[in-house]
Amino acid sequence: MEGEEDVDDDLSPDASQEKSHQQKSRLNYVYFHTSEMGKTFEKYSDVLIADSTYCTNKYDMPLMVFLCLDAYGNGRVVGYCLLRDESKENVKNAVDAFCKSHPTAQGNVKTVLVDKDYNEREAIRQYFPNAIIHICLFHTLQIFNRQTKDECDRENLRVILEGLAYCSTKECYFELYDKLKCVASKNFFKYFNDNWHNCRECWTMFDRDLSLNCGQTTTNMAESHNQKIKAILKKKRPSMVELLRNLLLLHTSKTSRVSMNTFNGKVKIRYITNNDDPIVQQIANSTTPFVGGLLQTQYNWAMEKASIPDALPSGFDYSSCTCRFFTSFQLPCSHIFLGRLRDGRCFLNMHLRSELI
Repeated sequence: MEGEEDVDDDLSPDASQEKSHQQKSRLNYVYFHTSEMGKTFEKYSDVLIADSTYCTNKYDMPLMVFLCLDAYGNGRVVGYCLLRDESKENVKNAVDAFCKSHPTAQGNVKTVLVDKDYNEREAIRQYFPNAIIHICLFHTLQIFNRQTKDECDRENLRVILEGLAYCSTKECYFELYDKLKCVASKNFFKYFNDNWHNCRECWTMFDRDLSLNCGQTTTNMAESHNQKIKAILKKKRPSMVELLRNLLLLHTSKTSRVSMNTFNGKVKIRYITNNDDPIVQQIANSTTPFVGGLLQTQYNWAMEKASIPDALPSGFDYSSCTCRFFTSFQLPCSHIFLGRLRDGRCFLNMHLRSELI
């Protein structure tokens, strides 16, 4: 990559950058993030999304993108890494560079959402041993369709596989698993057992909803950002420095919109039309529109259940719950709202993750 300008010139003094040369004139990877990305990750580090995009530079180096989810339900980029290729070693180096640049990452990240890439998943497992890995639902179904193209009863098989991905209970999963055993060929059934059956927590809905995911089942948020990268490049494949400048331009634009949303949220009072319930108004003005919308739905459900005597078990914990909404978002659910409502507890004291207020 001789003749390439130094990318250091375009980064702020407190930004992070790491380059690796295996041999002279051979660049294996470049990782970078801005200081603002670092601050964003410190605040919203629970759920991490990793995805790669292609055809972004004249060297055909894949661009790995790391995102998190903010309080407005938006994806926020917290790191980029250009890779010479997606070999196991280089993907591992990318994740290692991310962790070194974000010292709190390994302790704070609870869930990592990735696509189908095996090397990516292996690197995540190594550097985030305590995090739960979720595989993009879209890519999962895409793989199933590809792997069943030579099956005799592929249409019926695909219906069963899709049902396995979307099943809401363990019992439902094993009922469909038994059907799969009858319909699939021996080769496919072995493939399924070797690659999918023993990692159900990564791709089945009933297992995924037992861990924090903020409602994200696919890497669509990352894919959307990648499309914006392609749009700003206008189908060109620029030098590394030009790519970096465009990525920073895109990031600056996104940051400006986020700052405007934050400012409006602090100075404007939101009114919920056709609803004079003070609790609903309280929710609207103590959270972002994204979080407020989720909580209002849960509160409305609680109000509907208020007259049902056995809607809550005895000895209910008012700060946590085992329902899918609470485990997925770790926000007050309809059961917590109902318990507080019945006991006359103050909603102002309800538990909220501070980064989502």
